[in-house]
Amino acid sequence: MFTRPGRLVGLLLVVALVVAACSGTSQADDPCEKITVEDAFVRVPPGANTAVYATIVNGSDTEIALEGATSDFAGAYELHESIMKDDQMIMRPVEGQRIVIPPGGKVALAPGGMHVMAIGVSEELAEGDTVSMTLRFSGGCEKVVDAPVKAIGG
Repeated sequence: MFTRPGRLVGLLLVVALVVAACSGTSQADDPCEKITVEDAFVRVPPGANTAVYATIVNGSDTEIALEGATSDFAGAYELHESIMKDDQMIMRPVEGQRIVIPPGGKVALAPGGMHVMAIGVSEELAEGDTVSMTLRFSGGCEKVVDAPVKAIGG
């Protein structure tokens, strides 16, 4: 026969086991929580389009991929890369519109390389402004980024 304190301890143990079983993936194990975006900035638009640059760090043990972006300052977004072809720098869309960030790795979106192309800029952006945008990742992850507008190159 169980005593009243024994029943209480048993009940608490069952509740603790149920809570632990139901918790499944904690936030600490969630790959979305382990994506960080560093040093983001938007290039002062040289025309109707511009580029977004940043370093994306994947602190999880799961591969993730950047799959797009949204914001109010441009009409559309594509993932692009700059490459040398016939001694000329050209820009083209990234195959599959996915930039993979390996587990524990990072990817630099930088001038002369991969970047998010903002197409149809609808606001006048000047150096020193800040824009907010959402980067979309595989698995439904989203990160809101506030990025300063900077002038680069000639």
